Amino acid sequence: MMKDMRFGSLLLPRVAIGARKFYCILKLDINSIPRKSVRNLYLRFKVFNTFQRVKSRIVSIFLSILFGLSAGIIFLGGFSNLNPNNVDWISSDNRTAYLAQVAFINDDWRIPIGSNPNYGMDLATTLTNTGPAPLLAILQKLFELDAQKQYFGLWILLNFILQALVANAIAKSLRFSRLGNSLLVVSSLTPFFLFRAEIHYWLISHFLLLMSINYAIRKISEVNFAICGRMTFLCLLSYLINPYICAMVIIVNVFLGAVTYFEEKNAKGALKQLFVPALATLLAYFLCDGINRNIPASESLRLILGGAYGQFNFNLISFFNPRTGLMDKSLPRDSDSNMITDWSVIDVNLGTTTGSYEGYLYLGAGVLFSLFIAVLCTFKNRSKAIEAIKEIPWFKTLILILGTITLFAISHRVTIGSWEFYLVPKKIDYYLSWGLSLFRSSGRFMWVIGYLTIIFAIGVIDRYGRKKTPLLLLAIVFQLIDVGTPMYEKFTMSQKFEHSKKSIFDFSELRGLGLQGNQIERILLYPSGNGTYGFERVALWAMELDIPSNAFESAKINHLRIIEQNRHLFETICRKEFKKGTVYLVPFSYLHEFNSCNLNSVRSLAADNFLVLRRIE
Repeated sequence: MMKDMRFGSLLLPRVAIGARKFYCILKLDINSIPRKSVRNLYLRFKVFNTFQRVKSRIVSIFLSILFGLSAGIIFLGGFSNLNPNNVDWISSDNRTAYLAQVAFINDDWRIPIGSNPNYGMDLATTLTNTGPAPLLAILQKLFELDAQKQYFGLWILLNFILQALVANAIAKSLRFSRLGNSLLVVSSLTPFFLFRAEIHYWLISHFLLLMSINYAIRKISEVNFAICGRMTFLCLLSYLINPYICAMVIIVNVFLGAVTYFEEKNAKGALKQLFVPALATLLAYFLCDGINRNIPASESLRLILGGAYGQFNFNLISFFNPRTGLMDKSLPRDSDSNMITDWSVIDVNLGTTTGSYEGYLYLGAGVLFSLFIAVLCTFKNRSKAIEAIKEIPWFKTLILILGTITLFAISHRVTIGSWEFYLVPKKIDYYLSWGLSLFRSSGRFMWVIGYLTIIFAIGVIDRYGRKKTPLLLLAIVFQLIDVGTPMYEKFTMSQKFEHSKKSIFDFSELRGLGLQGNQIERILLYPSGNGTYGFERVALWAMELDIPSNAFESAKINHLRIIEQNRHLFETICRKEFKKGTVYLVPFSYLHEFNSCNLNSVRSLAADNFLVLRRIE
């Protein structure tokens, strides 16, 4: 009897009360238990199990938030970059986002909402082309927050947390084990996500891509799962952050339309799924960007297209190449010494080409290890996998979409490591470069495939791996070492960088010229266009004086107009035909272009490595 009692106590919950009930259950004499007691016992079982699931879910969410928060703070180099008054750490293209923010917030409200004519004069574009995320700038302007303050640090931290949280939600939707869940959360902070946070703050909201993928997973597993409203909201939100993110969300939505058609045999529902989010995105475009009526339609079209498709494509070995190629093929700014461009501890360069950093897609050592094991498992069970694929009605559509994304990302300029070749003749290349340049950085579209690859690799091991526990543990360790090492290096570099050199936004020398807003009407920097030395300081100086300036930087730019403007500026300076009320700035590094102009005979000033020219009455 005592042996039976010990055996029974291992099977029965402690909520069972009363010796009589215990005895009846041990004897499996269910009929002798009062019906009310059986019902109460069942309810207590149910409540207990529900409580355990909720408790496990809360712990999982808390750990995901903690991981995202910790990783974000390490990436930012501590808490100092969360200080709204600290702008010295802002690097790379993110500087133009800060300048655009200052100009936008100090300006009146306009239609379209994202127009920003005070940043770049007649070359001005909108917030979607210069950054920051329009949503962030609009909120800052709506609540009348100081234009000079930066909230990029908080934005980055929020995106780190949301990235980990949504990865956790995907693991739940796929019913991953705890280790599988942990690996997916760790791997969600991918090297290409971290690299993007380094150079483009407004392009790090990858949690929106993960959310759309999670909705697709839930739609496949739950046919009645309503997604039209959710995807419409995602499209609107993603456009207010960045059009590239929005385009990728729309691609996932196209797949969801196919799932709706094939799974539910509902053509009307599929069309609704396709067109409602698309129309919402179009509405967001007209509200945020609209059409610039101040320039001819042909120039507006040229500005939208840009003509650079193929320059920033996907390198075919980007999955495995830990090097971005940014420092190899680009000229870093002198104050970007706190930047980490290669997010891997593996010091191997498989080769890069010009612009290949936009298609950077290194997955991390842990994910690559998982992918290798997953491919082995799939190959070993290939017959079962093939039979399962045949039963999926939307699988061909998925392959078609992923194939189209890959071809567009690779472009007509195929690159493999340091090797490149063109698939089309030069004349056709010209038309392709312009015609498909709405999204010129085509390599970014591989982010969707990158995240799907990560989910696939972890899912196969978690579901079918015979020794999944040691494999998942190894993958977690590999990923943390591979990506965590440059994260720590970023942290230490940020600590050393703080207060170590002059701020790129410090225009005190230009201010020291003593020129007032009532003395000058505009400031022209030669040469005009992206990347001119000191444009950050010139732009801020002009904003302080509340006068226009051509000092700016933008993703979309009218190159023909810049060429014409620079030609006119050069002739004006060379002939010394200075306009009244205009200050001309020429960086010392460009003075050699004016050797034949004898500028020594002109009364001029010098400040901050600029030659300052103006008409003297």
